[in-house]
Amino acid sequence: MREGYLYGLAAGVCAASGSVCIKGFGDDVVSKALCSDKSACEEGTLLLVVWLLRGLALAGYIFTQGQMWVLFVKALQRLPSITAVVVNTSANVVASSVLGYMLFKEPLPLMWWMGVSMMLVGVSLVVTEDDAPS
Repeated sequence: MREGYLYGLAAGVCAASGSVCIKGFGDDVVSKALCSDKSACEEGTLLLVVWLLRGLALAGYIFTQGQMWVLFVKALQRLPSITAVVVNTSANVVASSVLGYMLFKEPLPLMWWMGVSMMLVGVSLVVTEDDAPS
């Protein structure tokens, strides 16, 4: 059973990692990191590097999403479905926010922290629910 929680957590982290990869693919994150001005990225060699890095980001997204589904299915096999979904979703939200803050300097206001805290309390209640019949 404990193994199922680890699979659920790992699936959530993989989903969050995939979000980071797809942001690198679709946004100008790669271009901004490599180029001081936009005209520099329009040159041949640098443009090729930008597109290669975007290709790597897309490959990373596909890989992390595949891993997420493998881990999520393993969590579903070892846990009740609601528990697996809640653990996976919670891990995804927390990991996405931490990665977004660390890598992209996304703000995490107090209201967000309050919402996440309530969600984690709810997760704790669902996960620790007694299975004894009433």
